[in-house]
Amino acid sequence: MEMRKLIFGISILVMVIAILLPLQPGGEKVFAEGDAIVKGKITNDLGEPIENAHFSPSVSGEVLVTYTDQNGFYEIELPEGTYWFKVYAEGYEVQYIKDYPVLSGDVIEMDFTVIPIEDSIKKEELLILNCKSIDRNKLLKDVIKVQVNKGVVKLSTKPYSGFSNSLLQIYFYEVEDDATIRAVEKLFLTADKNGKIKLKQELPPGNYEVWVWFDWSDGIFKEKIKVD
Repeated sequence: MEMRKLIFGISILVMVIAILLPLQPGGEKVFAEGDAIVKGKITNDLGEPIENAHFSPSVSGEVLVTYTDQNGFYEIELPEGTYWFKVYAEGYEVQYIKDYPVLSGDVIEMDFTVIPIEDSIKKEELLILNCKSIDRNKLLKDVIKVQVNKGVVKLSTKPYSGFSNSLLQIYFYEVEDDATIRAVEKLFLTADKNGKIKLKQELPPGNYEVWVWFDWSDGIFKEKIKVD
């Protein structure tokens, strides 16, 4: 009986050690040596935590993402590099931080306060009304070419210095009864030094709008397409 108790006690001890080993003192996760940690909290303008908000770092064309917990906290491990950070929550304006250096071993804390978008008007529409995006849209229609063939959307650009080495956001929105209802694809591409990109995207049959943002909020392009 005593031997059984001893074996049972050892088994419990091994289980406790196995649980605690991945943790540092204070309950923090152990990350790979040399990587940086970026963490923080995302709240609204009332100070309330936002659950399931996106914190999305991108570097060299690679886009990562992590999500906040119910208390608004996020945490992600990143290799060394120069990053663009995007913060997004449904119903709130998107925020960006551009060209942020991350060094090995850094522990970086970033808190964000996101601002609600007006229910009746999308942020994109506000930018079109309040900025010079209307003029830019006319210009970009000469630069950006969208073709649809057998369920495949091809998007390409002529050489354009305004796109040079810029990160472009490309959205495909589903359209129903002339109303934009939801984004079905969101892509990030970096244009080459001449400002050129090429993209092929398969979509199911339907009506869509293609939206292209460049230099984050510095311009917008929209075009309606039909995929058969």
